[in-house]
Amino acid sequence: MIRPQIKCLFVGLDNGGKTSLLLMLEMKFLQVLKTKPTKHIVVSDFHILGIPIKIWDMGGQKEYRMEYLSKPHYFGETKLLFYVIDIQDEARIEVSLKYFEDIVNNFAFLEITPKIIILLHKSDPDLKDSMHLNKNIYKVKQFLSNNPNTKDITIYRTSIYFPEEFHHIFIQAIFEIIPEGYRIRELLTQFMEDLQAEAVLIIDENLLIIAEAYSSRKSLAICRVCGKNLAKMTQEFYEMNLVIPDRIGIEIDGLIFFKHVPYSQTHFYLIFFTIMQEHLRNLSQYLPKLLEDLSNVLSSAI
Repeated sequence: MIRPQIKCLFVGLDNGGKTSLLLMLEMKFLQVLKTKPTKHIVVSDFHILGIPIKIWDMGGQKEYRMEYLSKPHYFGETKLLFYVIDIQDEARIEVSLKYFEDIVNNFAFLEITPKIIILLHKSDPDLKDSMHLNKNIYKVKQFLSNNPNTKDITIYRTSIYFPEEFHHIFIQAIFEIIPEGYRIRELLTQFMEDLQAEAVLIIDENLLIIAEAYSSRKSLAICRVCGKNLAKMTQEFYEMNLVIPDRIGIEIDGLIFFKHVPYSQTHFYLIFFTIMQEHLRNLSQYLPKLLEDLSNVLSSAI
C-alpha cells in the first residue's frame, strides 16, 4: 500500500524568504539572491529516501492571501506548515501574525491539525545581538503565548547563511510526521555500537543528511564533510553515466567508509568513521543486516 504524499506548505507574506529557503533545501544556493516574488502557488515534488512530499510555495502578496483564506480547500490535507516571518520587517510583523492566525482558524474549520513550525527568517549572524531583532522576536512569542489556538508550535530562527540548520529543521519535521524516521536513527546507533565506530550517517539523493549517530563531535564533522563531498562526486558520476563506485575507503585521522546504496527508485549513501581499522573486521556481519533493516523500514514508510 502506497502512502499518500505529505502535503507541506510554505506560507508567509511576500518577500519573507519562503522561496529562498526552498532553494536552500534544493542546494541551489547561487539562485537564493536572485529570487523573484512567487506568483500564486508553485507546487513541487520532493523525496526523502523515496518518501513522497508535495511542497506548496504559496505566494504572499495581499491578493493571493485573500484568495487562500476565502477558499479553505487550499489548506486541506496539510500535514506540515512552515510559516515564514521576515523577522527584520518590523512594520509588517502584526500583519504577518494576523495572517498566521487566519490560517490556523482555517485549519480548525477543516478539522485538521498539521504540525506547525514558525521560521523567524533573516535572523542573520550580524544581527544576533540586535535589540531591534530581539524586540520583534519577543513580539511574535508574546502573540503565540496569548493565543489559545496557537499552542504546540515550534519556533526556529533561520538565515540563508546557515543552510544546514534549515536542512536539519526540515528533516526533523518530516520525521516527526513519519514515525519510521526515528527507527532509522535507532538502526544507525545500533550499527555504530556494533562496529565500534565513532560516527555514522545517511545522506540521501538530495545530499541532505537524513540521520546520524556519533560519539564525538570531531568524528561527526569528519563524516559530514567527507560524506557530502563523496556523495556529490557520486551524483556527478551518475549524471555523466559513469560507473558509480560501490564503496570508498579514505584514511584521515582514522578510516572513512562510504557506500552507495541503490534502493527502489532512489538511492542513498552510508558513511561511517572509525579510528581503529580492526573495527572493520565485523563489517561483513553488521553491514548486510543494517541495509536489510533499513530496507524494511523504508518499505513501510513509502
